[in-house]
Amino acid sequence: LHTRRGLRLFNRPASRERVTRVVVIQAVACAFHAQREALGVCVACRSRVCAECTTKVEGINYCVQCLARLARRDAAPQPVLKSQSRARVIVGSVVWAVLLWFLMWCLLQLAFPEAA
Repeated sequence: LHTRRGLRLFNRPASRERVTRVVVIQAVACAFHAQREALGVCVACRSRVCAECTTKVEGINYCVQCLARLARRDAAPQPVLKSQSRARVIVGSVVWAVLLWFLMWCLLQLAFPEAA
């Protein structure tokens, strides 16, 4: 259906000839196994990987090398400075105490205004 009430749809030629298009799909090889077809892409390094090389972690594809790098990073102990975290807790507590005191003072001023 090329025309409808005199309007031309889809910018197709008016003739009724069929146009045959040939689409060639070429399989892409895995970055680590040249003889295997790539089925996914590693999100970290963007390399194409086959079914054996890909691992999904929380729905995200990783190749073997990037997965090992991710595991090493997660396994490394994170340094925790106890004095810094304690100081942060103390400062945070003092700030909250001052804010709560100020809020209570404002509420008391509104509830019991001083007689002038």
